Amino acid sequence: MKVRMNHAVDLGQVPGKLGEMVSEIKKEVEEAQAEAVQAEAIVYLSSDSVLKYRLLGTSLNNLKRVLADTEQSIDDMISILEGYVGLLEPKPATPVPPEAPVVADAPVKNSAGEPNAD
Repeated sequence: MKVRMNHAVDLGQVPGKLGEMVSEIKKEVEEAQAEAVQAEAIVYLSSDSVLKYRLLGTSLNNLKRVLADTEQSIDDMISILEGYVGLLEPKPATPVPPEAPVVADAPVKNSAGEPNAD
């Protein structure tokens, strides 16, 4: 059973942590490759015994587990990476709504178009 653990790191440490995560993913991929090689070797055994096929099933289940762990590691890294990139990208300035133009009080005109005398 796996549990998710979160811990905080300084922003400057994120690139190093991402590097560590890539190295761990590489190890998982190498483990998956070893499981696949083992499964292939089992397939080519000259025996047709039930034991051979049980062993093959076990090997394939191990491969499946390693690949699922690798996929989860990659998903975690992508999530961290997206958050990190979001922090690094400049934020667009918040647009300031334009103010309505100020109209000076225009003199009120009468029906003849002449200013009213107040």
